[in-house]
Amino acid sequence: MGVRGFASGVLIATIAAPAMTAQAAAPKAPAKSTALPATLTGTDLDGFVRILQDAGYRARLKTHDDGTRFIESADGGSNFSINFNDCEGDTGCTSLRFLSWWSRPANFDLKAVNTWNNGYRFARATIDSDDDLVLDYYITLVGGVPAANFLDSFDWWTTLLGDFRGYMDTKKAGKPDAANGSDAKGVSAADEDIAG
Repeated sequence: MGVRGFASGVLIATIAAPAMTAQAAAPKAPAKSTALPATLTGTDLDGFVRILQDAGYRARLKTHDDGTRFIESADGGSNFSINFNDCEGDTGCTSLRFLSWWSRPANFDLKAVNTWNNGYRFARATIDSDDDLVLDYYITLVGGVPAANFLDSFDWWTTLLGDFRGYMDTKKAGKPDAANGSDAKGVSAADEDIAG
């Protein structure tokens, strides 16, 4: 029963039992609200976790060795993190970065990375200084982001993550690149060339 239902129940009990003392009849203060935020901001990192958990995703807020906080999650067998960036005290964080990485397969070279990047405009593949294969995706938090927009971005990320895992499997198997011009949601990177 929600807080309103509980308070109504107390009121009915008070009417039905007028002999109760004033102290016993007083309604309890409502518990801290656990309502999900409609807009997420860089000052409420717990809100991002609650939104994801409410949508049925695994999400846990953790802390890096340097004190910065991130969300640990997974999809389809790939672990990833959601890192909060450019964080300043009371003003919070101004962006976040979805990030996943793997040991780079020997035949996954810069040409393969560039082929991927040429076909997808939202996620970016790189080879880092440790020779790991990295996939990331940034979104801004300036002005706040509606919860529905964040969940849509999260959905984009998991879709792109699945596409990238499939692309890695193709490269590991030594198969030729499939036509790589659009992701599962049909967004082609070719339209970026229109401007010149």
